[in-house]
Amino acid sequence: MATLVVYAKSDGYIDSYDLSYSNARNGIGTFQVDAVSNAVQCGQYLWDDTYHLYEAFIQYDTSALPDYVYVSSAKEELYLANDFTYAANYTEEVRAYDWGDTLTTADWVTGANLGNYTLLSSKAVSPSAGYNEFPTSSNFIAAINKTGDTRIIHNSDRMRSDNTPTGAEYIQWYSVDQTGTDKDPKLTIDYYIGGGSISTVNISSIGGGYEALYGGSNSTVNISAIGGGYEALYGGANSTVNISTIGGGNVLNILRFLEAPTVDITNPIATHVIVTSPTNTYTAHTTPEAAAADMIERAVTISEGNATVCQTVAEALIARWGVEQITVSGKIPLTLILDFKQYVHIQIPYAGIDADMQLQRKIHTIESNDTYTSVVLGTVYVGENELIARILEEIGS
Repeated sequence: MATLVVYAKSDGYIDSYDLSYSNARNGIGTFQVDAVSNAVQCGQYLWDDTYHLYEAFIQYDTSALPDYVYVSSAKEELYLANDFTYAANYTEEVRAYDWGDTLTTADWVTGANLGNYTLLSSKAVSPSAGYNEFPTSSNFIAAINKTGDTRIIHNSDRMRSDNTPTGAEYIQWYSVDQTGTDKDPKLTIDYYIGGGSISTVNISSIGGGYEALYGGSNSTVNISAIGGGYEALYGGANSTVNISTIGGGNVLNILRFLEAPTVDITNPIATHVIVTSPTNTYTAHTTPEAAAADMIERAVTISEGNATVCQTVAEALIARWGVEQITVSGKIPLTLILDFKQYVHIQIPYAGIDADMQLQRKIHTIESNDTYTSVVLGTVYVGENELIARILEEIGS
């Protein structure tokens, strides 16, 4: 799991006030917009027969998140400047609200309309010194904008519910305009890189006996992926992949990396492979055949073999040497089920990788504050002589 901490890009508050509470709540009194003070205000206040209602607006630039990640948690933290809840406590609500780049009086939301905006988080106001957390929720996660700014509004539940104040019931939180960033509003986002967060596998078998244990003579595996990761590859946040297997077989894993994996790509080492035995020779080449200026020839001699053997060896070698060699390494959740040389399906859109890759190595790390498995996947590199020996062994020569 990776974490991104984003400090507010801009913020401010609007004070709607009037001698009538109804007018102030409905935005037909007088407005004051403040986007430059070192604190923002949220709540209500009766002062000298005038009702003041405060809404706070905060904007975070969350575009640093890659589009393909799955956000697992999003929480906001505000640093207490002053607590003015003398007359009554209230619950401060965080709602999704796109108020634009510049705060104006047009951004005020009437008390009756606040409930129309999605509730992301809330906190019963009993603030402590320092940062106070507005916890994550599924709505908060969904509201995170991976390609731009995430904009929110803070309001009092008592204002939304039309509860007239009898005194001071508001909070001041430090804003981006206070000196430094040690007290700025901040958003902490936890996310995964890789496959979906939840997968459900249902197996139905056609046939009888104990066929279902082995996949049956005709069985179907339905995989439903709910969540993020590389969800776009499957058509959205809730998509289904259907795989039909006859007589069993394995469904390849799709790994979920905890952070961006390292991708190493080595260029092809041959465009033409010439295999020669004492009695025969054969040349295999990549398709399409490389131009003369781009040719890379590798000559291999084997101790014996007819024309078929030479051809088989040459084509097997060009299949290995004539393509890019890709190695992927990174951290995944702690797993004990992957076996050495097992193939798993890797999808890394930004690197253009969508392929079955062989597990070369895995190392488990188990610490008091973290657990994960480090894996290396890709072609297992062996020396030229060993590679040729394996090919000859496979064809029984």
